[in-house]
Amino acid sequence: MRVRSFVLAKILFFLTVGTLVLSPPGIARLHSAQVTLEWDPSPEDGLAGYKVYYGTSSRTYSACIDVGKSTVATIPLAAEGMVYYLAVTSYDSGGNESQFSEEISYPDGPRCNYSFSLTSRTFIASGGSGSVTVQTQAGCPWSASSQASWVTLTSGERGSGSGTVQFTLSPNPSRDARVATLNVAGNSFLLQQEGTLPEGSVLLAINAGGPPYRNTSGILFQADAYYLGGESRASEQAIRRTNDAPLYQTGRCGSFSYSIPLPPGTYEVTLKFAETTWGM
Repeated sequence: MRVRSFVLAKILFFLTVGTLVLSPPGIARLHSAQVTLEWDPSPEDGLAGYKVYYGTSSRTYSACIDVGKSTVATIPLAAEGMVYYLAVTSYDSGGNESQFSEEISYPDGPRCNYSFSLTSRTFIASGGSGSVTVQTQAGCPWSASSQASWVTLTSGERGSGSGTVQFTLSPNPSRDARVATLNVAGNSFLLQQEGTLPEGSVLLAINAGGPPYRNTSGILFQADAYYLGGESRASEQAIRRTNDAPLYQTGRCGSFSYSIPLPPGTYEVTLKFAETTWGM
């Protein structure tokens, strides 16, 4: 164990002070390319190989290539307009791996970290619009795309520094739900869309002023949405003659309106009320 620890320490030290060179350098943008990473070989007998790690976030790598004892690696970098970060580790025959070497970015530029306002989102069958806010350092490039024909990027297909991606979803003509992927700055977000319900089914139910709620009939009332004005209000007043009292203990008050995105057609709207001030 002493020999193995000594060998690993020597390899780690060598990789840390060794020279890592990206070729070709000086490219301002990346277009579905590949780059070659080279480093100085280790003189230690205990070396079994090297691993190259890379990704679009500094010190958070999404891919790894084991190159054996080669000191040259060709890395495929497929995302247009992204800054990639690369580092190397060494390992011995027992699988013990060193810490990361110094990190290099490609193309040369600021060290970029990206954060987003969206993780995933579900849309109703009639479609809708949404956005993803990108937070990053000035000068850090990014791009956005989706392979789904029913997802349209209306703005923010590419940018530099912080920005916003705007998108819309077309109505879903099928009864089956569907899922698309929105790719922004090397990160993927799921966009789920419900299927179109048969005639006579509940297309949309909203718990005005309240959170999501599934009633005793199995209908899911989504959290209050599509409103303009007014304020939400909650009550602890007991609600009689219903098995869904929580549904009536929240509401929207004052002057307000609802604008619900639905395809052209004729719809039946049901409004449910309860007296929560004086009791019934």
